[in-house]
Amino acid sequence: TFEDFKNDKQALEYQQRIVDILLQVMVDNPDFTPSQVGGLFTFLARQLAKPDNTLFVNRKLFDQVLEFLCCPDDDSRHTERQQVLLELLQVGGVVQFNEERLLALAEKAKFYQICEFLYEKKHLYDRIIDCYLRDSLRK
Repeated sequence: TFEDFKNDKQALEYQQRIVDILLQVMVDNPDFTPSQVGGLFTFLARQLAKPDNTLFVNRKLFDQVLEFLCCPDDDSRHTERQQVLLELLQVGGVVQFNEERLLALAEKAKFYQICEFLYEKKHLYDRIIDCYLRDSLRK
C-alpha cells in the first residue's frame, strides 16, 4: 500500500502515522519476537532507502534499526539484512550514521559489502581486497 499513493499528501501522512504506530507498539515490547521486530526494521529500512522517501524516523529508532541489521549473533536473513543496509547507504543514508561505528558493526557482522562501500569512500583500497577474500558469497 505504500506504493499506491506516492503523490497524495494525506496518504503520505497516513503512511508516517502507520510507521510511528508500528514502531511505538513493537519496539521494546516483549510480546513480539526479535524476528517480528526485525521484519519491521527490514521493511522500514527498505522504505527509508527509496529515493523518494518521505518518512521520518527519529535518531534513536534509526540507531536501533542499524543495531538490528548488523547483529552478529543473528545468522537469519544475513544476506537480506546486508542488502537492505547497502541500499540505505547507496541512497545517502550513511549521513545518518557515525561511519566509524557503522564500520565496526559491519565488520563484526561480516557485512563485507558494507565494509567495501565504506573503505572505498575512505580510499582504503587495500582493505577492499580483504573483503573480496573473506566474503563467501563472492568466492
